[in-house]
Amino acid sequence: MAPGELSEILNYKRNLSLKSAIKIVKALGLNKEESQNLINLLEKDFLIKNTKEESQIRDKKQLSIEMFKIVSSWYCFAILNLAECQNFKWEEKYIAKRLGITVHEVKHAIQSMQNIGLIEKSAKGYSVVSNFVFSPEGIPSEAIKKYHSKILDMAKSAIYTKPIEEREFSSTGMAIDHTQIENIKKDIKRFREKMMQKYTKGNKNKIYQLQISFFELTQGDDHE
Repeated sequence: MAPGELSEILNYKRNLSLKSAIKIVKALGLNKEESQNLINLLEKDFLIKNTKEESQIRDKKQLSIEMFKIVSSWYCFAILNLAECQNFKWEEKYIAKRLGITVHEVKHAIQSMQNIGLIEKSAKGYSVVSNFVFSPEGIPSEAIKKYHSKILDMAKSAIYTKPIEEREFSSTGMAIDHTQIENIKKDIKRFREKMMQKYTKGNKNKIYQLQISFFELTQGDDHE
C-alpha cells in the first residue's frame, strides 16, 4: 500500500474497505490473531465516525422560510462563517471591517440571529449555538430570490475587484433532456456537500462564497 493511500485512510479522506484493511495488516507483518484484532478496531473506528457524522446531520437546526426571512441578508450567514476562522472576535467593528459592511448592519445581524437561536450571548460573549440547514424544497420566496440576487451581484463585482488567483469563474452551456433536471439538482447538491466536507476542515482564516447557477437558455416550447 502506498504511503499516500494509508495517510488518506487514517485521515478519513478515503473509505476503508476490507481489501485496504488486509493491505494494512500485511504491511505491518501481523499474525492471524493480531490481524483480525486490528481489522476489528479499524472497522469499529470508522463505524463510530460515520455514526457521529449521521448524528451531526440529525442535530442540525431546520431553518424555516419564516426564520430565513429574518436573517436573509447575506452578511448574517457570512458572520457565522467568519466565526469559524482563526482569531475571530465578536466585536462589531472587527466584523464590519472584515466583511466590508457597517457597524449598524453587524448589530442588526447579531440581534436577528440571536432572536431565532443561531447565536446566544452569555457572560463570556456571543457564541454560535446551532448548526442549521435550510431546505426550501422548491417553495418560491421573495426573501430567497433577493438573497440569491445579492450573491450574484457580489459575484459579478468580484470579477472586476478580486485578483484572478482569489476567484474562479467558469460556465458551460449544454443541451440536455429536461426530464433530468431533478437529477442534475441532486448532483449539484452532492457537489456542494462534498466541497464543504473536504475544505471546511483544518485552519480557517478567510471565507469564500461558492455560488452555482443552473437555468434554461432556450425560450418557449420546441413544438411552437
